[in-house]
Order: sequence, then C-alpha cells, then structure tokens
Amino acid sequence: MITLTEVKSLVDALIEKDNSVLCAESLLKKEKEEARRLREEVIPCALQELGMTKIVLESGESITLSQEVYATIPANKKPDAFNWLESHGFGGLIKVDVVTSFGKGQLKDAEALNLELYQKGLSAKMSQTVHPQTLKAFIKEQLGKGADVPLDLFGAMPVFKVNIKK
Repeated sequence: MITLTEVKSLVDALIEKDNSVLCAESLLKKEKEEARRLREEVIPCALQELGMTKIVLESGESITLSQEVYATIPANKKPDAFNWLESHGFGGLIKVDVVTSFGKGQLKDAEALNLELYQKGLSAKMSQTVHPQTLKAFIKEQLGKGADVPLDLFGAMPVFKVNIKK
C-alpha cells in the first residue's frame, strides 16, 4: 500500500520535472530566436554588404539569400485592407465565409445568402478573409514588380533570409 510520504515524493518529482520542462522550453525559445536573428538579420546583412546572394562553403553547404514576406492583416485594419485590395483590382484575393466558403468574386452571392438566411430567422455569421499564404505570395509578387503596396495595412514585413542546403 502506498503511503502519503510516497505520494509527496512523487508530487515533488513531478514539480521538479515541470520546472525542468519550463527551463528547457525557455532555452529552446532563446535558441530559436538567435537562429532567426542569424538567418534573417546577421547573415543577410553580411551577404548584402559583400554584394552576394549565394555562396558555397568549402564544407559543401550552399547558402542562398532570398526575400521573404511576413504578412497578417491586423483585425483593426481589415476594412481598410479589403477596400485597398478591391480598389486596386485585387478583390479576388478576399474570401467570404457564411458557414461555407465562397470563392473569388462571390462577395455579392455571400451577402445575398447571408441576408436570405437572416430573413428566414437563421443565425449566420459572415466573415471575409485573405488566406495567409495567398497574402504572402501576393505581397511578395507586388514587391517584386516594384508596386507601391501599403505594407502596414497588411501587417507585412519583407525580410531577407538565408537558406542553407547541405
């Protein structure tokens, strides 16, 4: 039969393991941030300073500099972002949801269905989104064309990043 003292020892062991996990997670977070800083800031700056976009090390690793874009439309800027996309001919990037997904150019259909459901006494939730990968690809494409895209409106941040192939 197990004693209360043995249960306390098991609880102490669990607490110690939980603390160990927290420390390991904290260390992992710091290591990931340092790797990100090297990948997206330090090495790209060094390569740009040297005027290089690709190098092959003696050890065989190939280092390539590429431009990436991080983008997420902030909730408080969604109406302005969607208006900008519509007014610049990119409204097709916006997806409209009313329980089911509506595709490119179907905003009017979604609004009509939402109204029809409401008139029938059904509760429907309508939302508009731009898929994160679609947004990223769009902004990257526009930047590549030299287009003037309001990056802050789309929560976009272009970064240079190195990729290492062994």
